[in-house]
Amino acid sequence: MHPILLMAHYDVVPVELETVDQWTYAPFSGMVRADTVWGRGAIDDKLACVALLEATR
Repeated sequence: MHPILLMAHYDVVPVELETVDQWTYAPFSGMVRADTVWGRGAIDDKLACVALLEATR
């Protein structure tokens, strides 16, 4: 088997402290409301990370 590279990122851009009070939910709370996860980087590229992990399993 030849080596392959599987890439995805799961990092997020930091929250500027002066904007925290503008968020409906705390940016890193991962608040779940009506089947939706609210938070900084909640969706972005996370599914790609999970898909790659599942594919290699």
